[in-house]
Parts: sequence; structure tokens; C-alpha cells
Amino acid sequence: MSLDVGVYFGGSSMSVAYSRDDKHSIVVNEAGYRSTPAVLSLSENEYLVGIPAKQNLIRNSHSTVLYAKHFIGKGLPTASKELVQRLGCEVLDKEI
Repeated sequence: MSLDVGVYFGGSSMSVAYSRDDKHSIVVNEAGYRSTPAVLSLSENEYLVGIPAKQNLIRNSHSTVLYAKHFIGKGLPTASKELVQRLGCEVLDKEI
């Protein structure tokens, strides 16, 4: 009995699939969807991931991370410039 797991981490969503004994399945999230938005929302007392984070984006836009994969390896000056052009937001160089 072998188990193979695959993870897809795209620019705006992610999903997980597995194969066991020639049966294949995609893991569904709590809302029943096969993909989950790649979004993280932080506040002083909690963090939200996926659909709840995306729903919280309007209320907590300054502490929400999205499209992070697009900027990996580009360095802060390049990522900051692209984010301002694309989304009209700023990048802060600080620890949370």
C-alpha cells in the first residue's frame, strides 16, 4: 500500500492531491472547495488562512499577504515597486 501526495502552490491558490492504491483524490478544504486561496491575514490575536483571509481582506488590508509567490527571490525594492503598480499597496520591511 503506497501513498503519494502532491502539493500545488500557485500564485493565487493552492491544492493538495493524493494517490493510494491507484485511487486518486484531491483534498477539499473546510468550505468544500478543491483549491484554497493563497492568502494570509494577520491581526494582534489571530491569523487567518485561505478563504477566511480573503474575506477579511477589505477589513484588514494592511496586514494581509497575497501574491507572495510572485515576489519570492526578487528582493524588496523590486517586489515593492511591482506591488505598488499591481495592487496599489505598499511593502513594509519589518518583522511581525
